[in-house]
Amino acid sequence: MIQFISLLPLVIAYICLSCAQGSALCSEIAKANSEADSNFFLENVPEGSSLYRALYGRSLMSGWEVAVDTQKGKHLILRAAAELNPYAQFFLCEEWLNTDLSSAMPVNCQLAFSELQQPIYQQGPHYPLTQYALGHYYKYGVIVEKNLDLAKSHFKKSFDANYTPAVLPLAYIELEANNLIKATYYLEVAANYDLSEAQLLLGLFSQYYYEKPHYTMVLHWYLAAASQNKTEAFLQLAKMHYLGLGVEQDYKLALDWYLKAAANDDRYAYWNLGMIYLKGQGVDKDLVRAKKYLLLAKDFPEAEYLHEYRIQATPEERQRLNSIGVSLKNTVKSAK
Repeated sequence: MIQFISLLPLVIAYICLSCAQGSALCSEIAKANSEADSNFFLENVPEGSSLYRALYGRSLMSGWEVAVDTQKGKHLILRAAAELNPYAQFFLCEEWLNTDLSSAMPVNCQLAFSELQQPIYQQGPHYPLTQYALGHYYKYGVIVEKNLDLAKSHFKKSFDANYTPAVLPLAYIELEANNLIKATYYLEVAANYDLSEAQLLLGLFSQYYYEKPHYTMVLHWYLAAASQNKTEAFLQLAKMHYLGLGVEQDYKLALDWYLKAAANDDRYAYWNLGMIYLKGQGVDKDLVRAKKYLLLAKDFPEAEYLHEYRIQATPEERQRLNSIGVSLKNTVKSAK
């Protein structure tokens, strides 16, 4: 059974209520905004500095002006944080804010907030970055009382001072407030600045908002995000070709996209590659490769999924599949 990751967060539910007027407005304004200098920061920061490492690392994490490289980006941010750069400290805090607020607040959040109160970080080239960071503190109500109006004010100041990534949290705030035209506008601005997360969301919007998906736009935005090594875009493109959604069904192309996602160590890609080789869809059946990928996707209840296929297998295949199931169970147990 092929598994398709659900990439529609709650924000898409808000987007799906938007009207078509917003999209036209967004395109016009985003085109005007695209004249801004989106390379401002990296061009004006010494390459060997901790600030450069923090900013470049964040760009690699978000796909801003560069292809996504999460591992390298995280490494650079951690190095800059070890050098006590407050923005690197904040970027580590931001990761927690965007993923798991239920866990204990990391010390990076307090360290960054305290340091950013210093006058040097309230002016000059530091100003837009400080505004971006403060926006998050007010958006989530961390250390300070939650205040979305203040959060929006900080994000707008950051974006107006040419820090492009600030437009994305503005989009999320408008989504939470159900201000759908403004949210779509901010998403299109972010997408036109090559922020891969916004491109992915607009692809999902084009696929799920309309009564019939606008597959031309779906492909446009997914391919844009995929060109920046966005794993979720690879998965969506693989799903489209596997099922023939808006494109001709092509298992080989689906395999290619899953291989790209697997190169980013994605468990859904591993699982689906295993099933494709197990079933021989677009490729010859290859139980050795199937086992390799299924073992890598160790977070799935693999043995249960193999049961359906085992019933249809030859006695020889069934024996080999049983060995795969045993290996998978052992791998899952050892990983826990």
